[in-house]
Amino acid sequence: MTLWWCFWYNWDEKSVTQTDMKNLHKQFVQLGRQRNQLTYKLLALLPEINEKKIYLKHGCNSIVEYAGKFGGLSRDVVKKALKVHKDVEDKPHLKAAIEKVGVHKVALISKVSTKENEKVLAETVENSNRSTVVELSKELRNQAKINSTNIETAKQKIATELPKCQAAPSKLNIDLDEESQFLFLKLKKKLGETLNNKEALKKMLRELAKLKKLEVSVCDNLKNKNEHKPQRSTKQQKQKSSKYFPGKIFDKNNNNFKNKQLKTTSIKETKSRYIPVKIRKEALSKTKGKCAYPNCNKPADLFHHRERFSEIKNHSSIIPLCKCHHEFAHNGLIKNEQQEPEKWQLAIPWSCDKNEQKQTIQPQKSYADTFYLLHKQGAF
Repeated sequence: MTLWWCFWYNWDEKSVTQTDMKNLHKQFVQLGRQRNQLTYKLLALLPEINEKKIYLKHGCNSIVEYAGKFGGLSRDVVKKALKVHKDVEDKPHLKAAIEKVGVHKVALISKVSTKENEKVLAETVENSNRSTVVELSKELRNQAKINSTNIETAKQKIATELPKCQAAPSKLNIDLDEESQFLFLKLKKKLGETLNNKEALKKMLRELAKLKKLEVSVCDNLKNKNEHKPQRSTKQQKQKSSKYFPGKIFDKNNNNFKNKQLKTTSIKETKSRYIPVKIRKEALSKTKGKCAYPNCNKPADLFHHRERFSEIKNHSSIIPLCKCHHEFAHNGLIKNEQQEPEKWQLAIPWSCDKNEQKQTIQPQKSYADTFYLLHKQGAF
């Protein structure tokens, strides 16, 4: 009896401890988010305080001293905030995004933004993670370089169509320590060929890929991740969905919200959301395990339904993408998405000349995309 009581006491103590740990972590995360939001709001107030020189009335010689004394902000953050605010002074949507996501994310895109595309970029910054914003910024800068090389032909193309999707080329630099250099040179010598370091490394990696059968393992381990299908069965989820869509749903054909009752009953699916291995292997074989986005050399992270599964209930349109370009698709940045990647275009208003009349392109988001982005923001 004593042993049983001791066992029960120890088990109960562990369960209480695990519950407390989860609650502490949850509380810590919530406080961290609140702190970030407060910091973003502080940074959004700095330009007006600097312009009106309010800091002089409180015994401070500069805005940096004022921000550090009363807001606990570092010198570098204050200077960056003022610089970014100056860059987006005539761009209200990006300016408002600073208060929501902070200075650092907006700074990544501020230099390549224009009055015509700043609304699209602001929505992308708010809905995407940092790596996606970095990738988009690189692609826009790369497009600017391409257009600047031949401005006349670029003008003619832009007048009729958007620039084609083309990921910016990326390089991977690796510093080898002494042991790694020794092993590399030893393997290079065993190859018995007069190859330079780059060709030797490429041959080693190919042999390793054959040995480990990476193509099969990639297909087996690749996330079977599709656009999120929200469950609206509980009262709490219903309240959250009604907060964002009060009696309205997105109509993909007209790109606006039509007054329709939001159905909470589950729809019977004709096919499972699980993608069979055969279909996954066929999709991966077309891109050789890489992301299907044009000029992207990253390994595929997940399978994306070009035609959303919640609408067609089959996997005929799946395509492998990396995480960043998967975010591109759900943010509506890819025009002609249902077609082959070679025909994809970057759905952002673009022009190589400031005096030229620019196109007004809005991201094409479906009903499933809207819920996917809300799910990422924690709405469901």
